[in-house]
Amino acid sequence: MTESANANSIPVEEIKRLHNMGFVLIPLTADGRTPNTYCLLTEDEVQKSKKESED
Repeated sequence: MTESANANSIPVEEIKRLHNMGFVLIPLTADGRTPNTYCLLTEDEVQKSKKESED
């Protein structure tokens, strides 16, 4: 990856620290914005999440 592709990434150490503090890490879908919540949320929660992800 190029440096610009990683410019907005969070360092692994910070992710581990947040996880250890109790934050739940949710992977993103291919668009990089929508949480990949397959089998984790109800359909209503998925739609609410998508709406909250919009700018």
